[in-house]
Amino acid sequence: MGNVDSLPVISQTKSAVQAIAGDKEGAWETQINFLETFPVVSQGTSFYHWWQGNNEEAKRTQVKFAQGMSNLANGIPAVGHVKGTIHYALGDKEGGDTAMKAASRTVGVIGGGFVGELAGPVGGIAGGIAGGAAVDGMTTGIESAVHNEYRPSGQVAVITNIINGEANVGDIFDSTAHVFFDGWSGYGAGKAGARFRNRNNSQLYRVASEQEVQNTVKTGKLHLKGPHGEYWVSETMEHTEPYYESRPYSDKAVLKIEVPKEYINEIKAQAVDQRGYKTNVQALPDGKVPNMLNTERISQPGKVNIGIKGETNLKALNNQITSVERVYPGKNLAKIPAKLGQYGASAGVGIHGELEDSEQEDQLEDLSSTEHLKMN
Repeated sequence: MGNVDSLPVISQTKSAVQAIAGDKEGAWETQINFLETFPVVSQGTSFYHWWQGNNEEAKRTQVKFAQGMSNLANGIPAVGHVKGTIHYALGDKEGGDTAMKAASRTVGVIGGGFVGELAGPVGGIAGGIAGGAAVDGMTTGIESAVHNEYRPSGQVAVITNIINGEANVGDIFDSTAHVFFDGWSGYGAGKAGARFRNRNNSQLYRVASEQEVQNTVKTGKLHLKGPHGEYWVSETMEHTEPYYESRPYSDKAVLKIEVPKEYINEIKAQAVDQRGYKTNVQALPDGKVPNMLNTERISQPGKVNIGIKGETNLKALNNQITSVERVYPGKNLAKIPAKLGQYGASAGVGIHGELEDSEQEDQLEDLSSTEHLKMN
């Protein structure tokens, strides 16, 4: 991560914290650093000095800006390593060491996030922080051994200064900010890693009660209410988001189910359209119960709603599941109409009707699954 003083908002926050803590000089220095190192603002500052006839200050500001960009490049994996190699080739050992350490630290943060995400999003954050700290620890150990003296690096250096009473408010703020950025970078790396690992998977979505979602996440298995029931899922959140709004339960939630693409394509190829399902089923060989498809409320090409028919088919799907998690609909819910009328009369009656017996409850459960879109 680059210099905290170069970041808008964060730099001003740091300056305010320093001022409140009584470090007025440090607060002013932070703002000067921002004016001289943030893109465009730095060039404006340099131009101001030139306009005032102070060419030396104008030049110094641009040199400082260039150094800040160089430090930013140091922290980019591969770029920093190549840059470090060039420094070494030119006889600049100090510059080479700085670039190599910065780039390697970022690799540690990304690697930690990539591995940590296996335990979930929080694991990605923790992994990023731990990865950065681990590289700081290794760098400290190697540097200290090579130079035969204690040479702390990164967060280890900050902690050492705090213990020795040599860290000021600005140093502590910088350290805290870098921990945050390590976690943020780890989270991003973890999500990217998850997308890479799941590149051959398809995502299925289902709106359900909070209890069903919790039970499914806990067991990693999907469940029917009866041996001949239907379990409906959708290939796209486009369907799930507006339906989430109309869910009759106040404790509604959304499941995301990861399944190999090859298996889902096989299901889709063998499934029967929901319209005229009974007629089509009668034409199939005895004993074979196909799954169902419909494309109601889906405009995305190639995406469908899939109705898994009966325990045998659901068991086969359960055997293919790679992950199950709770997710939340996107922030664009307000942009999507969610009127009950759009789901058909059967859905409206089911949602507004009273449950008088268990049979009606079963019917409502069916309507409450993604399958409920049976347009009249």
